[in-house]
Amino acid sequence: MSLKIYTTKRFVKAYRKAIFALQNGTERSVHDFANRWDSDPRTVTKNYDTVQGLQPYKVLEIDIGGGCRLLDTYTTNRLILLDMGRLYIDGFVEIDI
Repeated sequence: MSLKIYTTKRFVKAYRKAIFALQNGTERSVHDFANRWDSDPRTVTKNYDTVQGLQPYKVLEIDIGGGCRLLDTYTTNRLILLDMGRLYIDGFVEIDI
């Protein structure tokens, strides 16, 4: 089984607007995650911080340099890149739709 990597439209937009150094840092961070996953998929998330307050979802924070970070979510063999950049999360509100 191999790791599958997906992106959101929001991530693609942020990636395209980023300077080359941040794009490179993002690619390097994703490659690092994939290499750690190849080594041991069961412990790969222990190397990263998680965004608090989103349980039961697990959103990982990956430092990509320059004060920027990559937000992603991970399941058994799927990494979904959510957003990147100078992100500030100050809380969450539950809404009914």
